[in-house]
Amino acid sequence: MSQSYNHIKGMLAITKASLKAVFRSPSAVVFSFVFPLVFILVFGFIGGSGRINVRVAF
Repeated sequence: MSQSYNHIKGMLAITKASLKAVFRSPSAVVFSFVFPLVFILVFGFIGGSGRINVRVAF
């Protein structure tokens, strides 16, 4: 064996396979990406009537 195991290559291979599986299913795409964005927009418009100012530095 001349090649050593690389954790980063393994992680990237698993990530690539997982993303392929998610994007093959339209319902998974909707519930993973679109649904949370809709919630963010809806609750942002509901609670966004006033502006909140937060001072970070002097």
